[in-house]
Amino acid sequence: MTDSSREESDCKESSKRIKKPVTMTQGSRLYFAVTLMCAFVSIHGVGLNDLLERASQLSDKLHSISTSLTNDLDSHFPPVGRVMMPRPSMCHTSSLQIPNDKDQALKVPEDELLSLARSLLLAWSDPLALLSAEASSLAHPERNTINSKTKELQDNIDSLGAGLEHVFNKMGSSSDNLSSLPFSSNSLGQDKTSRLVNFHFLLSCFRRDSHKIDSFLKVLRCRAAKKRPEMLQEIRIVLIGKTGVGKSATGNTILGKDNFYKAASSKSVTKQCTLGAAIIDGKTITVVDTPGWCDTELSEAELTQATVKCVDMSYPGPHVFLFVLAIGNRFTS
Repeated sequence: MTDSSREESDCKESSKRIKKPVTMTQGSRLYFAVTLMCAFVSIHGVGLNDLLERASQLSDKLHSISTSLTNDLDSHFPPVGRVMMPRPSMCHTSSLQIPNDKDQALKVPEDELLSLARSLLLAWSDPLALLSAEASSLAHPERNTINSKTKELQDNIDSLGAGLEHVFNKMGSSSDNLSSLPFSSNSLGQDKTSRLVNFHFLLSCFRRDSHKIDSFLKVLRCRAAKKRPEMLQEIRIVLIGKTGVGKSATGNTILGKDNFYKAASSKSVTKQCTLGAAIIDGKTITVVDTPGWCDTELSEAELTQATVKCVDMSYPGPHVFLFVLAIGNRFTS
């Protein structure tokens, strides 16, 4: 097994997320509750390991998109363009002193490594805006695809920048030393060949830098996992669903014991958040049972308040929202 594959296997964590609300009877309450829970978790409940995992996924996507874009450009790139292409040392980020390989990156302090990644991202804000503005008018048969992928790059780099800001705050760094790497060009050139060559050159520079950012974040992610091994030994689950579908019974099944009160009834059994835990295969499994949506006795305000409290009980945040359904139930609009 190579170092990179071992790094991936050691540091990978799985997570499940509710991506959109399920429409059902009284669905507005369901949508509101899910939205509120997800917003609460995204702001308050995400640990450093999870933040670095998400950042690493985004950086990997950036490198993947830039590689795909390079292949699109290469499919119809004029031979003279390869002669005109500037040298890699002319990339506007070349002056930044960064590790040349993984071994060197492993010796760099965490704060400095994060600052390097953030500095590289910041340096590409203006160049990517230029590429995005020019992509639709390139003299290239794949310009529509190139335009779409370039805009996707810009969206993802904005998301990654915001994510690394959260990582910086979570790490509690004492200094925020970001290197300034100005980009002065506001045009790719006048003739169509020059514009295509300069577009390709800028993209190749970004592809190189996106690989560096991705490498730095993987090193940071593995360091965080090694420093906080206990975070990898716990799974936090929040049970959600309509009243009377068997959330409490499901929680008891997961924990292997009768932790939650259950009853065969269409009425809500759980009126407030209840937490249970058990050690299973060396991991701490924590389950939070929530009041049922469409509860027969709780008001919407009470249900919303209880839902937020349930998520808070799973601090620093749930790994899984488990949506429980009763056999035979149907969704309605």
